[in-house]
Amino acid sequence: TKIKSLIRGFPILYAYYDFLSEQTGLEPFDKKIINHYWLAEDLIELDLEKAKDFVLNVLGSRGLPKTRANEITKKLSGNTRLDHFFHVLQVKFVTDKVEKSFENFSRCVVLPARVTKIKRNALLVNSFELDKTGVLEKEKIVLNPFGMKLKKNDFVSLHWENAIEKISKNQANKLEKRLLELL
Repeated sequence: TKIKSLIRGFPILYAYYDFLSEQTGLEPFDKKIINHYWLAEDLIELDLEKAKDFVLNVLGSRGLPKTRANEITKKLSGNTRLDHFFHVLQVKFVTDKVEKSFENFSRCVVLPARVTKIKRNALLVNSFELDKTGVLEKEKIVLNPFGMKLKKNDFVSLHWENAIEKISKNQANKLEKRLLELL
């Protein structure tokens, strides 16, 4: 499908999907893999040696400097999860396509948000922001680019200041927990 072709155009993202697919026997675009990567859903107990190999060889072959890859693998443990939080907060940026700043880390990480007000294609939400001191609760305006039908107190996931999908309160709690685990 068109969306699969688009995602394959993001080699780092697709590398994670492909790795998780190999580890689980699921197809790379299986909803369980997507939810694990983006929404911190439980999927597998990770093989530590395979995770190290992924960081060193797969991410390394896509631009992650070897010294950085070695630093990351030294920190890996049995409870490591290869998901978007890991990528943003541990691996950080692999290429120089995006400026390395707290603002961009905060925009890139998937955050939970509660809708407080709806106005056309924009939402006022209660969410979080990363800064040098850690995680701050923050009210902010984000876009609703997919025109989701939402109401006050619905929960959504945010990525790059866009509401990506409506999520349950339980999923929002998992995202918050995962964020706080890594900081």
